[in-house]
Amino acid sequence: LLVKMADIDSDDDSCKDLTRDLQKYTGVGPQPENTLFSVGCNREPYACAVDSYSNKYYQFLPSSSSSFSRSSLQLTLPTGLIAYGGNAFVVIYDVHNRRVNATLRGHSQMINTVRWLPSISNEREIVSAGADKSIIVWKYNTTNHEYGITGVLRGHENGVQCIDTFLCQDGTAVIVSVASDGSIRTWKRAPLTCNGIEVTYPVWECAQVIKLSQKQIMDAVAVSYYPTSPTDGVFVMATGGVDWKIHLFVADSSVSEWKHALQMEGHEDGIRSLDFCLVDNDGYSLLLASASQDKKIRLWKVSPLSQTVFSNNNDLSTSSARHTFRHNNFDLCCLSESVLVAHEDWVLGVHWHPCSVIDGVYTQPLQLLSCSVDRTMMIWMPEQTTHLWLNEVRVGEVGGHTLGFYGCRWLNEGKSIIAHGYAGSFHLWHYNHS
Repeated sequence: LLVKMADIDSDDDSCKDLTRDLQKYTGVGPQPENTLFSVGCNREPYACAVDSYSNKYYQFLPSSSSSFSRSSLQLTLPTGLIAYGGNAFVVIYDVHNRRVNATLRGHSQMINTVRWLPSISNEREIVSAGADKSIIVWKYNTTNHEYGITGVLRGHENGVQCIDTFLCQDGTAVIVSVASDGSIRTWKRAPLTCNGIEVTYPVWECAQVIKLSQKQIMDAVAVSYYPTSPTDGVFVMATGGVDWKIHLFVADSSVSEWKHALQMEGHEDGIRSLDFCLVDNDGYSLLLASASQDKKIRLWKVSPLSQTVFSNNNDLSTSSARHTFRHNNFDLCCLSESVLVAHEDWVLGVHWHPCSVIDGVYTQPLQLLSCSVDRTMMIWMPEQTTHLWLNEVRVGEVGGHTLGFYGCRWLNEGKSIIAHGYAGSFHLWHYNHS
């Protein structure tokens, strides 16, 4: 007998009635020591997030050999924990110990997206959003080892599809949210203050609302920091959705206002996932990966116009038209870098290898993880001589009735990969050096 236990409290009358019915029809009473409770992951590309370093926090990473300055603040070391949406609950899962640490109840409907907001004061925070039109910020209390709500953000008129989180150089926390009401909202919270005993959490405020048409509903959003000088930088935001286009927005280092820079065409169906990585190769450049229901992954390169080398080939498959834009007298160029074709069905997730700091030097491995409804995950890397992107690793499920993977993430500093499937289960692979 398979029984689904959802939204049931052990002291609730419905739980007692269910226990009595089980005894009546099966003759077997409850056995708590043998009871298994499981919480599956929701079928959304951004329903799962891993606490790890990201290029958007480049300015907070330990000092490197580059000439670009760093913030005086330092990030708390990532835990590697997984946070995911399980129906209307946020679930904290410890992969190493194979156990659920906590289930957080605050949403009234399905959760679509979960993100970690790394802290600079040893206070771990999670942000979740979903179909109930709300965004909830959770804080981990190191004293009682429990998560509590520090903010509930409301303003969207329909369900929130995706969010991204990051920190400004002064410690200001920022949340960018896209919803099916055709809007993009930016939420900001002033830097945390501490009197030596207690941390004070300022109130979240909506700093900007960008209204889009109903034909431009966004399903994905990604933000990255880009250093433009030794003392300054900009944030670049990419959004994509049902209009098949990628829209780029740019803001200064304090995110005073997002300004629309350009839109890029190339995909032939809805865009489901976006992710940035910051590459240091004789000058900084951004690589944006976009996954679409057209079964393709496209790579877009954002770099200074003065450092951009234009190709003379006529390969229409890469949509080689260049796009240029200016921000504060700094000219940037966006080019289609490559088109990755190997998946046989919708590509719903892409995730760059997490960055790291080795011997004081910022390092970003050029490895891209993707997952698809075709039940496979692939790791893409550029070939050394031709620089063509190839799928060097392919893993997945053979046979069965599974309906593919909905999202994927790197784990354990890139030594493991994980994906969540149609039924809510996680599929984990480890790299074996031998």
